[in-house]
Amino acid sequence: MPPLTPEDIKEFQKLYREEFDEELPLGEAANRARQLLKLYWVLAQSYKTELTEKETGALQFIEKHLSVGQSPSIREIARALEYKSSRSGFRIVQQLTRNGHLKRNRDGTLTLM
Repeated sequence: MPPLTPEDIKEFQKLYREEFDEELPLGEAANRARQLLKLYWVLAQSYKTELTEKETGALQFIEKHLSVGQSPSIREIARALEYKSSRSGFRIVQQLTRNGHLKRNRDGTLTLM
């Protein structure tokens, strides 16, 4: 399960305040955010589906890039899979994210789950 950053906890606090119109202390926000992340993680793992050949290729390509500390762009993923359109690369990433294999960070980088 990926760790929560201080920014994640502050974002959770903000969302809680907006939803319930009350302040949540930082420690309690961190605990609740961890519980929700754990629940999400368990659910995401249970929904993982079998990968297609292209999805497997995309994951291997992404893993290779991440191993050297660099997240590949959508265009690079599309090229690696021999797609002519970067939109096809985006769709693969979108599907992998939906199925719990990848996470897109706020800065656009990818994380393997």
